[in-house]
Amino acid sequence: MIPGMATSDRNKDDKTYHHGNLRAVLIDAGLAILEEGEQELTLRSVAKRVGVSHTAPYNHFAGKDGLLAEIAIRGFEELRRVTDEARLAAGSDADDQLLATGLAYIRFGSRRPALYQLMFGPRKAGVSSEKVEAAGAAAFEVLVEVIRGGVGSGRFRQVDIRGAAFSSWALVHGMTQMVLDRTGAPGADKGTDIEMRLLAAHSITMKGLLKS
Repeated sequence: MIPGMATSDRNKDDKTYHHGNLRAVLIDAGLAILEEGEQELTLRSVAKRVGVSHTAPYNHFAGKDGLLAEIAIRGFEELRRVTDEARLAAGSDADDQLLATGLAYIRFGSRRPALYQLMFGPRKAGVSSEKVEAAGAAAFEVLVEVIRGGVGSGRFRQVDIRGAAFSSWALVHGMTQMVLDRTGAPGADKGTDIEMRLLAAHSITMKGLLKS
């Protein structure tokens, strides 16, 4: 127990929220503070944002790193959702799916830069965890499914599925990082220009994947 944190105070904070959802509310608040970038993200600042005692977050997270880990997981879950939605909306052609998921990935990183950097930037041991890595792997599986589907349908030639998925991920990840770092070729700091470059790179990638 945190010094000075009475059990009654902890229960009072939790009862403020129905069905024990204070943990989710704290994660939401942490994500908002992270993306606003106007103040330091701490357990105290999150507690203040939510309107609970400064000790309340310790009932749900071991420390700041624990909260950051949960925010990163939230990010990977959202990335998986938006890329999978793009895959489904693209139709049955694996070529279209690969392009659609790539565009969705770049748009996600461009629109959620602070969250994206937390997800993929250097993480301390306390932030990285099996749960974080599992969430990242689940997001990657969307791309694996695209490649697997393309090979299975005969649209793509026989390739190392995970290797091809990794190469495709590396491409869009690098392009997204260019947007965030404002580095690379002229115009690379603009999301629309990056998307145009993805279209060109996609056609090159397809030459290696499409079955002749």
